[in-house]
Amino acid sequence: MPAHNYSVFDKLMIKVQEHETTIASLTSECSNLHTAIVTAETRIRDLYEEQARMEDELADRNVVTEKLRNQIREVEKEERDLRKRYNDQVSMHFPISSFVAPLLLRRYKHSMQSVKHSTTANNI
Repeated sequence: MPAHNYSVFDKLMIKVQEHETTIASLTSECSNLHTAIVTAETRIRDLYEEQARMEDELADRNVVTEKLRNQIREVEKEERDLRKRYNDQVSMHFPISSFVAPLLLRRYKHSMQSVKHSTTANNI
């Protein structure tokens, strides 16, 4: 094999070309990484916006749920009061036989169900 007699200048030129190739490769990689970072930041921003929207929606649903719970408590209280009033009136004014009492109670329950359904439907 012939021995290569490179001058110092030639050796330095080869090193410079190698470094320029490395710099070009690293510059391209840096550009690709920058693009990936921008894409990731955009995705993160979108996810934060989606999270905020979902939290707002959940808060709204919690408000509606609490209103419905309050309405149910009110209707249940009204039902207890009406049942007590009805029972007081029936026991004070009418001597009820064992045959009539279940009929009245069934009628009362039916009327309470229709009151409960109409009250709930009207308040929603």
